[in-house]
Amino acid sequence: MSFQNTEARIRTISDWLCIAGGWGLVGLSIWIVVNVLLRKFASFSFQGVDEYGGYFLAIVSAAGFAKAALDKAHVRIDVVTRLFPLAGRAIFDVVALGLLFAMMWIIASKAVLLTYESWSMGALTPSVLRTPLWIPQSIWALALVWFTFVLAFLLVWAFGRLLRADFAGIEDKLGQDDIETEVAAEIADARARLATSPKETV
Repeated sequence: MSFQNTEARIRTISDWLCIAGGWGLVGLSIWIVVNVLLRKFASFSFQGVDEYGGYFLAIVSAAGFAKAALDKAHVRIDVVTRLFPLAGRAIFDVVALGLLFAMMWIIASKAVLLTYESWSMGALTPSVLRTPLWIPQSIWALALVWFTFVLAFLLVWAFGRLLRADFAGIEDKLGQDDIETEVAAEIADARARLATSPKETV
């Protein structure tokens, strides 16, 4: 399987995870609004809105990190690196990716270990609902593992390009876009959305 095919599948999975997370956030927002209205006008509220909302935000954030990595959306400070020639910028990009992968490997490993400990201890939340902690923690850990896998995939590709001295390819895939490129991309995306959106009729 080629890199392009593998990347396409990874992007598809990440897209679906983000779509599911987005709809989940919509549902969470509705749940919160209903809970606030019930508390205001009926002196009643659902238990666990804040608890499960916190779990869901942690899971959605972890899943979104992978999509951000694929789209070069993670914030980076390039005040110094942009002063270097192409080869230097490419090396910095690979080093930054490697450090991010190393950090996420540690975090994901700790998350998996934490999930196992919660499961083996039968740990429950200190709330009225008494939710088994391993359930939200396992989903959160899986999202972090997915992000780590995406970083590993990009890192293997980057090392391959680095060995072939394809610095332009590395910068195109991993490098931070300049302001002009980002603005042009946003304008093109907005025009594409307008072109595909249904026309209003009077």
